[in-house]
Amino acid sequence: MDIDFKDKEILIMGGCGGMGFEFAKLLKAKQAAVTVFDMNKPEDKKLTVLKEKEIPVSICNPDYDSNSLKELNIHPSKYDIIILAVPIEAFDKVVPIIAPFMKENSLLIDIASVKKQPLDIMLKHAPETISVLGSHPLFGPGIVSHMKGWNVILVRPEGRCTDSCYITIKTFFESEGAFITELKDSEIHDRMVGITQVLTHFIYLSMAETLSSLDIKLTEAHDYATPPFEMLMAFTGRLLNYNPLKLYATIQSQPIGPDIRRAYLQSASRLAEFFDFSHTGKITERISELSAYLGENYRNWAQSISNRIIKPIGEFKGDLGISKGKIRAFKRRNGNGNGIVYGIVLEIDKDSTLVYKITEKEFMDGKLQDNNISASWDMNFLEGDHKIIDESHVRNLLIIYDSIEKGKKKRFVSLTYKNYELLKIQPLLDDFQNKLNGTVIAQGVFHDNNIAEHIRKLLNLLKNVADVEITDKYPVSEGIKITYRIKTIGIAKDSLTLFSQNIVTLLKGLNFNIVYSLP
Repeated sequence: MDIDFKDKEILIMGGCGGMGFEFAKLLKAKQAAVTVFDMNKPEDKKLTVLKEKEIPVSICNPDYDSNSLKELNIHPSKYDIIILAVPIEAFDKVVPIIAPFMKENSLLIDIASVKKQPLDIMLKHAPETISVLGSHPLFGPGIVSHMKGWNVILVRPEGRCTDSCYITIKTFFESEGAFITELKDSEIHDRMVGITQVLTHFIYLSMAETLSSLDIKLTEAHDYATPPFEMLMAFTGRLLNYNPLKLYATIQSQPIGPDIRRAYLQSASRLAEFFDFSHTGKITERISELSAYLGENYRNWAQSISNRIIKPIGEFKGDLGISKGKIRAFKRRNGNGNGIVYGIVLEIDKDSTLVYKITEKEFMDGKLQDNNISASWDMNFLEGDHKIIDESHVRNLLIIYDSIEKGKKKRFVSLTYKNYELLKIQPLLDDFQNKLNGTVIAQGVFHDNNIAEHIRKLLNLLKNVADVEITDKYPVSEGIKITYRIKTIGIAKDSLTLFSQNIVTLLKGLNFNIVYSLP
């Protein structure tokens, strides 16, 4: 069952942060009337997304109080649900100026990673007529939009959350595919999460600290990486790539933190001492005892799930390993721009791939249009092992790359595995053959205030003549960059050329750049 959020007024305090921002987008997609409040101005990309989705944003200085909220037209009594997505240390300041002024039968809910302290503060300041609920999605911002299969903890204080409010939140998460664990005691949550988060994060941080103290260069270590090392370092890097890192400091600072770290260090020290003074047979016996502790079912599950993670990484690296001198396609994994990058693979290392970008037109024509170098390729060989670019061309491109200030030449891009995935060429070729007959691809950069007008003009002019599809839209320094694909509707083959010429003329008049035109 899906929950109807249509016209529900929802305020997200801290809505410009990672989790708050993602929940704002998700709830807006469910037709809720979402408002975002934060004391930190978000990056321009986030502001653009919020504006496009028509989510009001109020930014206040760090010294805000209840009067500041009124000045920004933030009235707690207006909202059906208020979500606290602020750091734990901000609860003492935020809750007292929000909770007492909420309307009867509304809901105050948090998404913090600990539960006792936030719930104690919310229960202290919220009137009895207000429902209070603690939630802890056990994942980061990148999972919010596809939380299927992941866990959410709901802590429902005895007698302080109505059935209606609780069912609304529980059903919302379940409708997204999340598994719910229901608790009444916040201390049980904090102890168990202290183990799963404090211990896990401390192991990852210890790994980074150990490699740093041994003066290990990660690029060299990867040359000797086994799958377990690769996985451990991947999750260590994932943790240390999160912003803000203060979140992990907060998790380590939990009251249970010292006990967890002490237990880990004592166990590690005990195990190390045993290994130091035992022969192989005794060490094997101890490892067998640990295996028995996990149990056969858990070991089998762990084997299965880790294989699913490891196998795609090996395949991806293998595909790249034979890619030098070939055309490859890469798709952006995240961000607002989801376009495909085509390019000649020049260099491959453990962290990234150096690519000489080519346009869609060059890709389809099989010919590079560049004054610095001349190269061509046979479209029939794109999927095979045949080197479609001569080795001398690759060397020449690398010489050009080395001779310029890196990053200034737009043709050269370094694609990281974290941000891009490798695509198969053949399906893309098939897609081109199906879609590009009588097609014009055009790009334009517009300011916010005239985007709608340009789109309206284009749709009106091409009504009943062509299908107009926006294939990409993302912010750039000059405004918003939009890519259109305009396709014919029932136009005879002998009219296609005229169609393309007329469309090109029209689009140029609307300040578009023509990326591709066929025929």
